[in-house]
Amino acid sequence: GLFRALTKPEHYDRVTGQRIKVKTYDKLNNRRMFTGTLVRREDTQIVVNVDGVDFTIGLAQVAKANLEPEI
Repeated sequence: GLFRALTKPEHYDRVTGQRIKVKTYDKLNNRRMFTGTLVRREDTQIVVNVDGVDFTIGLAQVAKANLEPEI
């Protein structure tokens, strides 16, 4: 589907370069919601570019992640 859930590390590998929405369990840099481009996955973390700023998020910190297509 359009808003496919990302639950496994391989899912992130498949959608690298696409827009995703990530919600974390705890605040990271004073926020819990990150919507931007998935830059890459490095072992147990992902890098998401939100408005020109890269955020590194540990997969263990991810409460929910989905593809976020631009409509």
